[in-house]
Amino acid sequence: MMAQFFWSSCVGGRGRHWTKWRNLCLPETEGGLGFRLLEDLSLALFSKLWWNFQTKPSIWKDYMRNKYCKHAHANVVMWKVGAGGSQVWKKMLQARDFIEHQILWQVKGGSASVWHDNWTGLGDLYTITGDNVEWYDTYTSVNELIKYEEWDLTVLEDIFPHELVEHILQHIRPPSHRGEIDTPCWMLDAKGAFSVKTTWQYIRHKDEDNRIYKWIWTKGVPFKMAFLMWRSWKFKIPVDDRVRRWGVQGPSKCWCCERPNQETLAHVFLKSYTANRTWSYFCSFTGINTAGLNLRKVIMLWWGPDIKKDMKPYYRVVPCFVTWELWRRRNKMKHEGKKTSLPRPEMLKELDAYRTKMNVTKVIWEFPLTGWVKYNTDGASRGNPGLSSYAFCLRDDKGDIMYAEGKMIETTTNTVAEAKAILEACKHCNQSNHTRIII
Repeated sequence: MMAQFFWSSCVGGRGRHWTKWRNLCLPETEGGLGFRLLEDLSLALFSKLWWNFQTKPSIWKDYMRNKYCKHAHANVVMWKVGAGGSQVWKKMLQARDFIEHQILWQVKGGSASVWHDNWTGLGDLYTITGDNVEWYDTYTSVNELIKYEEWDLTVLEDIFPHELVEHILQHIRPPSHRGEIDTPCWMLDAKGAFSVKTTWQYIRHKDEDNRIYKWIWTKGVPFKMAFLMWRSWKFKIPVDDRVRRWGVQGPSKCWCCERPNQETLAHVFLKSYTANRTWSYFCSFTGINTAGLNLRKVIMLWWGPDIKKDMKPYYRVVPCFVTWELWRRRNKMKHEGKKTSLPRPEMLKELDAYRTKMNVTKVIWEFPLTGWVKYNTDGASRGNPGLSSYAFCLRDDKGDIMYAEGKMIETTTNTVAEAKAILEACKHCNQSNHTRIII
């Protein structure tokens, strides 16, 4: 239904679907239009329900566990057809199969399940060591694997493979807070906080990023122009040679030329007299030579790496404006019978009105609180990598400089130089007598 509305502008329309709706539901940088599949969004929302079910105490959680997980752990309960379970629970189990291994239980008191909760960061151990069923009922929670507040090495070696034992000893502290519940952590977020956004990003249909599509959807370009450029790049334009592939046969006529030729995508946008004159007009100001090139290669020359940085925003929108005006001229001549001249004046007006969209973030220096001091650091590399230096200064709560230091360092990158500045500031901080410090 959504695809029908998009391609025909009405519900129940019969417009031609030029590409699958699933392919349109990709981010713009992956070749889609930024739509979202309702299937993926629904699964992400049910994933949030599963997260709450697993991590947050509530009456609803107790009810669901008592109804569906009375005889087995929630992570291994299966959906039974005809058993009378709700559709909500069915969808929650589907979400579980996608995200459960992304819930990491940070060991505090050892309340996590030995076999079914991901407390090692490797996944549930029931799947990893499923053949050790003899120990399944013997050890149920992580706090049963310790002895005298240390890991019981004898037990670990009995029930786990050697590699897993080494991983536990090296990376996981034994439970030390008796009675405290282990903390759930969402592994897809740097702060460990669950969000529908990160879940959707994890489970959604994906494709490879392509910088070409990023340039097609340049900020500030009207959607109608960028969309036409996207369609022309993917050869999804209803010219005669494309229509024939649908089985629609008939004579082909180009409406752009006084002496009609066969209408093809290349002819309309590049090789016809009007298109050639239009491209030549704009290329004459840039030194771009389009002779013998196809449409994609001509566009790539406008998006090439040799363009000056301050001119790139304008170079990248020229192909969008050119293809739009050529296509609009063709449609006026074919469907309205209007003969129009070269669309250069219209394009010049549109280019003159075009303004690049810029994201500006205001950055100001803030005074530290009374009694506090603040370190400001900086590092830079000429050439990245290249000759580098670092510097830092120390200011009091009035903004007055108390200490400053700068030094040339070895050839390195901007990132290393920045890290070096922070390191040296920390060293000075360690040597000073200040206790209330901001870096």
